[in-house]
Amino acid sequence: MKQPRAVFFDLDDTLCNTSVSRFERARLVAQVLVEHSPLLTQEDLIARVLEQMPETGWPRGARPLVQELGLSDTGIGREAIGRWYFEGCEHLIAGFPGGAAAVAGLSSEYDLGVITNGEDSIQRRKLAALGLSEHFRDFVSSGAAGHQKPESEIFQIAMKNLGVEPHDAIFIGDDLRLDIRGAQQAGMKGVWFNPSGHPAPASILPDATISSLTELPGLIERKNLWG
Repeated sequence: MKQPRAVFFDLDDTLCNTSVSRFERARLVAQVLVEHSPLLTQEDLIARVLEQMPETGWPRGARPLVQELGLSDTGIGREAIGRWYFEGCEHLIAGFPGGAAAVAGLSSEYDLGVITNGEDSIQRRKLAALGLSEHFRDFVSSGAAGHQKPESEIFQIAMKNLGVEPHDAIFIGDDLRLDIRGAQQAGMKGVWFNPSGHPAPASILPDATISSLTELPGLIERKNLWG
């Protein structure tokens, strides 16, 4: 009997392109908060949501701002945080060019899974909005698993769910530390999704790099990433 093989994907900024909607989501957050923040304009609020965190390069997001404004335990605060996580604006959820076709093609050859950091219901909603849920046999979120990338445990849970060994598992993600290093430390091969062409630091060496998800099906066999 043929040994099962699995391809796992990160969700945010690998399958789901969150960067294209950041400004619009920040505007929706500000729209909710502005009447309850008399010292801040809508432009101030947008800027604070999108402020880049130096340690990660990611936007600050809505939750820290809501906490600073003392609105965490209010309906207004929860609504603002929800907007940042696409609640009520699911139409802003977008994938990357060619991603859906690549996933559909791979699902006919391999078992597919998602391994993502985040709250389970939020992350599952994104995948569903992308129209990709049917192609994935497994979905592991840090919120449900109690572990988060780059911890090896979350990768091990996903592999156990699909009954594959590390040498028969490949992981695709955009974050070198969380995704690639995490997957490699769990024994998987790590494919770096790098659509912006960022240089990789010498400290982390992906097993392969792609700039488009359309490259993935051919690359897996061409580079013989198994084993």
